[in-house]
Amino acid sequence: MRSPHYWRLMPLLRLRKAELQEIADMIPVPYHPDPDRRVSTKSDLVKVIEEARHAAREADFIASCTPTPVRADLCEILAREINAWLRTLPVPEPI
Repeated sequence: MRSPHYWRLMPLLRLRKAELQEIADMIPVPYHPDPDRRVSTKSDLVKVIEEARHAAREADFIASCTPTPVRADLCEILAREINAWLRTLPVPEPI
């Protein structure tokens, strides 16, 4: 069983047409340039795989650029309140 990311990592040089077709069949639909079209030449298969890899890299990049939502209640405690609370704690004894 191959990794689901095999199509993104496998070098394309020196592969047979059947191996390229197998890799092209592994491409998920969101990244596939045209999932209904069957290509007939090795160069077309390589082109389809490279286009899908580019689309996947773009999607990963866009996903990594979206800001993560921050809860508004995380910053409600003021530093002076924390410092006042820290002053109420007992002073540790020297070792």
